[in-house]
Amino acid sequence: MLSSQHEVLFYTQSERLWEVCAPLLHAQVAQGGLWRYIADEHQPAQVAEALRARGLRIEEGAIVAAAHLGFHTSPVRVAPIIGSLQELLLQASGQQSHPLLLLVEMTWAIRSPSGAVYLREYEAALHELLERCGARAICLYNQTTHLDAQLLLSLHTHPVVRDAGGAHPNPFFVPPVIYRRRDDRAQFLHWLNLVQGGTPVVPLDPGGQAGTASLTPSVATATQPIYDMEPPPLFVAQHSDQGQWKIRCFGQLRVYRENGDLVRWQVERAATRKTKTLFAFLLYRGEKGASAEELTALLWPEATSSEAALNRLYQVVNALRELLSPGIKRPRASPFVLHEQGRYYLALPPHTWIDLPMFQELCYRGARLLRDGDVAQALICYEAAERIYTGDYLADIPQHYADYAEDDWFWSRRYWLRDMYVKLLYGIATIQRTQGQIAAALSYADRALRIEPTSEAAQREKLLALHAARRRDALDRQYRLYCQLLEQAQLGPPAPEMSLLYRQLRAQLG
Repeated sequence: MLSSQHEVLFYTQSERLWEVCAPLLHAQVAQGGLWRYIADEHQPAQVAEALRARGLRIEEGAIVAAAHLGFHTSPVRVAPIIGSLQELLLQASGQQSHPLLLLVEMTWAIRSPSGAVYLREYEAALHELLERCGARAICLYNQTTHLDAQLLLSLHTHPVVRDAGGAHPNPFFVPPVIYRRRDDRAQFLHWLNLVQGGTPVVPLDPGGQAGTASLTPSVATATQPIYDMEPPPLFVAQHSDQGQWKIRCFGQLRVYRENGDLVRWQVERAATRKTKTLFAFLLYRGEKGASAEELTALLWPEATSSEAALNRLYQVVNALRELLSPGIKRPRASPFVLHEQGRYYLALPPHTWIDLPMFQELCYRGARLLRDGDVAQALICYEAAERIYTGDYLADIPQHYADYAEDDWFWSRRYWLRDMYVKLLYGIATIQRTQGQIAAALSYADRALRIEPTSEAAQREKLLALHAARRRDALDRQYRLYCQLLEQAQLGPPAPEMSLLYRQLRAQLG
């Protein structure tokens, strides 16, 4: 059931804010409850003056500066903030019988890129804190200053919208356990269930704790998997005038602007490969960013002078800024490469498309559909994923940058994605064979084996396709080749199941 413990109030002028908040605080006091106001956009003294003017008595400690609770720490960290709020709630819990009312000015979220990135996590954690402590909070969003994406996010994370007319149930609310995980399928099913008159459905969280309602079997399937290589959240470039980008990481790294123009990596003052590697590494790091020391160790591992390496880094960073913001007069003004508290971050235009997440989702969905017997839909997903995979992950990044010792940012990801692609290829081979398209099945099995010759699943599919083609001699040759490959790789003999399959297929061909 939706709760009114976590509400949101939108305003455009301070006077409107006080006009709504003051009656709420009067009602809270009349019921014998306490309130706390977390001030950020306004100074605590301004808040106290505005509330006194509306007849409220301000007790000591009732108004707290957001900075005192960790909201201004850079980069923002949600856990310490929630810990401070929990302590504040516990301190007040013994002084009242009515739940404490917490009002929080949310402008802290636009003070730094990390504040914007962690807003989703903060709102979800606050929602859970309020349920545990039995308190009530109203988050105060200034429509004039908050970013569009933040306003939309706030609408998703609060079950009740408050205004001068009272409290209104929010039909666009998404349970935190869904929204924090960015689970679009579960979000869709949650809303669809409400539209159809059902009760809100909240899936199990990663820790195994149930939400506010039991999980139906259909949603249990749909909310899986939590991808093993979920890309980190990325900064969104504010004040970008370039529109949506498209970033291709399979094969050579390519960045396309909204009009289709390809970003050219060549620049006079910096090496092309270093500039491209810097972009790729910051893209991989996402909201974590990278320190100057990490970047110099990545790009100049042989450097003997840290000062010289830092100077080179500044040149490469500015070169990347100029590439992404052509014609810019001051490289530091580029909205795409940020520097905050000694760390560098890559920011992307809103709604930028990156090929990796879509490839992974299509592979997982295709595999799930194939297990469920929906062959036609599985083939659609697999073929779409195949078109995305245009080569190995970041194929043009030099090996000595990929071998960065401090962070396995490259090889594990490349091998993982290559393995997914091999599974995709022999998955298509399976579908083609079951549909009688034997030549296509053999072709896809061969493509998988060219990448991973000792793959048991791909070899199995090749044997099954040769059996379907009634090619006994080719079946014998393929099995002998498989045995030789295993011996050369020192992997031992074929598994008993493979040997049995070969004998059965050969016997059936007479």
